[in-house]
Amino acid sequence: MQNDTPGPIDPKGKRILLIEDEPIARLQLLQRLRESGFDVDVAANGQVALEGLRSICPDAIFMD
Repeated sequence: MQNDTPGPIDPKGKRILLIEDEPIARLQLLQRLRESGFDVDVAANGQVALEGLRSICPDAIFMD
């Protein structure tokens, strides 16, 4: 039987857009993602995120 479970993600060179309106949560998530090796762009709300997407192309979007 073949295991189709994906392996761990190599964060090197991976860009995440973090959208979080709560400042404390935003800071904690930002620190954890960066410590894990991801490049992180931050937006405090959806409107700012949409504007930012005009100039960046993240590999993933992390939001609540």
